[in-house]
Amino acid sequence: ISMNFQLYEEMKECKNLKLMEEYKMECLRCKEKMFNAKLKGDAVGTVVYLTNKKDGLFETQKNSLVSCYVCPKCGYIELNADNAKNLIL
Repeated sequence: ISMNFQLYEEMKECKNLKLMEEYKMECLRCKEKMFNAKLKGDAVGTVVYLTNKKDGLFETQKNSLVSCYVCPKCGYIELNADNAKNLIL
């Protein structure tokens, strides 16, 4: 599975940020501290990311990786775009 260069660079940037943010998310339901978890798909080696693109064959695609947080108390899951500004067209 090939990954575009922009997404690869974003993954490298977000790796350190994720470690710092790992225990900073608070559950919206019960206020427990949430932890960072990996969200996996069926295919091996796939990366979860959001994408946005204007209509048209030659338009560029905008991407952002996704972080997943889980509440150990109530099981609530929250997904966040690591770089939502990248998705603006």
